[in-house]
Amino acid sequence: MSKQLVAFLVIIISFLSFSVHYSQHTAKKQSQIICKMVYERIYQVTPHVKKWYQSCLNLNIEKSSPQYISHKLNQNFQRLNFSHLYIMNPEQTKWAWQGVKKQNGQWVEVDESPKVIKLKNQQTVLKIPSFRGEYFTSKKWLNVVDQLKSTNTLYIDLRDNLGGNFVAMLRVLSSFICKPTDIGKLKNTNTGVGEVQLKNHLDERLHSAAMADKENVVLRTFEGYGCLQPKLHILVNRNTGSTSEILADSLQGLLNAKVYGPGTRGGVVMGMNYDIEFWPEGYTLSIPEALYINFQGQALEGVGLLMDQIEYPIDVSSI
Repeated sequence: MSKQLVAFLVIIISFLSFSVHYSQHTAKKQSQIICKMVYERIYQVTPHVKKWYQSCLNLNIEKSSPQYISHKLNQNFQRLNFSHLYIMNPEQTKWAWQGVKKQNGQWVEVDESPKVIKLKNQQTVLKIPSFRGEYFTSKKWLNVVDQLKSTNTLYIDLRDNLGGNFVAMLRVLSSFICKPTDIGKLKNTNTGVGEVQLKNHLDERLHSAAMADKENVVLRTFEGYGCLQPKLHILVNRNTGSTSEILADSLQGLLNAKVYGPGTRGGVVMGMNYDIEFWPEGYTLSIPEALYINFQGQALEGVGLLMDQIEYPIDVSSI
């Protein structure tokens, strides 16, 4: 073998060794950046969270693909047992924020807007599959309110509603509570100081800015959304979470609404979402940045709602 060939092979082997080492270092650094971001923004730093942070920084990252790193981190996040702490891939992000999912290779938009279903004897079902903000502009929600004015008994169906926009939920709640009322607060003991009220706008970027340096964000219902006073029944299941749980809890505690079902998810925090800029578009990181405390001073995170009855009061098979 010629000296030139040997020298060339040595160069190639050295280059490959450097490339592999650089790739692993880059992947490790990406993982550490995400761990640090979670640690700095999560709503509460306990000794358990501090211990988790060190383990997260020292994760063994063997591959550089976003799929692999996000899988490893999501597994690690589970040690904290916080809801709304995860990395979503582009397909999951599209579904969560745009209501679009892939079916047979095509992106299909799924309509999750509120639906009014009239029953007999002035009974009505209000089905709310999601609290995505675009469904709850003031004009759209007031149109739904108009359809409910003649209802004596209302069944609000929150089954499989995993939550969404806090202001969307407050607009719905405002139509039943009828006057501005504090229902609870979002609490961040990690980075926050002082208190502010959540304003009546749907842009979640403004929510994030409002609570960036505050310990407490007060959730207060709004004026101008009508005053509906039917007898209320709330239908839930184990996939009822986040803002849906807040709505059900508030109606149960403030208006004596009855809640039916096997229980709820117990994931009641404000999760803020961030693009992961060093990965392909669509990878997002959700961080629980504030814990919800209701008007009775109770946290629902990890607990969920108390049921009035497990069996549903109506046949739900057709709604």
